[in-house]
Amino acid sequence: MSSPWETVNTSHAVVRFSSDSADHLFTVWSLAVSIRGSNHDSLRTAKLSPSRSIGGHSVSRGTRVLVNMWSIHHDPAQWDKPDLFNPDRFLDDQGQRVTPSFFLPFGAGPRVCVGESLARLELFLFLSSLLQRMSFRQPDGAPPPNLQGRLGVVLQPLPYKLVVTPRAGWAGGAK
Repeated sequence: MSSPWETVNTSHAVVRFSSDSADHLFTVWSLAVSIRGSNHDSLRTAKLSPSRSIGGHSVSRGTRVLVNMWSIHHDPAQWDKPDLFNPDRFLDDQGQRVTPSFFLPFGAGPRVCVGESLARLELFLFLSSLLQRMSFRQPDGAPPPNLQGRLGVVLQPLPYKLVVTPRAGWAGGAK
C-alpha cells in the first residue's frame, strides 16, 4: 500500500507533504513565483540563419533579432488583465493546472534554458520548505506590494514590507 505522503530530502531538511498538497503546492508555485511577471531575461537575442519575413517585415540573414519576453508575458491579446496578479489564469474550469503556449519563462525552441528542470525543482523545494515552516503576511496597515517593478537591465522588484513568522513546531529551527 502506498503512502499518501511524499518525502523530499534536501541538503538542509526533509520536507513531507501529502500527494494532494504536492499538486496544489506545485500549482501555487507555478503561479505565485509568477516568473511571467518578473522575467529576469526580458530580452532574448538570436541571429537569423535564413532571410525571412517577420510580422510582414523582411529581415536579412545574420540580423540580430531581439525577442521581448516581458512583452509576450504581458500581452493583453493573450492575457486577461496582464498586469494583475491572477493565479487562476493557470487553472482550467476543473481546477487543473494548465500551461498556456505563450507562457515562456525559460524561453522556447533551441534557445530554451538548459537548466529549466533543475530551476523548477529547486524553486519547488525552496518554496515548499519555506511555506511549510513560515507564515507570511503584510504588516498591519501596510499597502500591498507594487508588482510593477523597476525596469533596468533586469526587472527589479520595488521595496515592500513583509512579516515572516515561524509556524507552530518550527520555532526552534529546522527539525
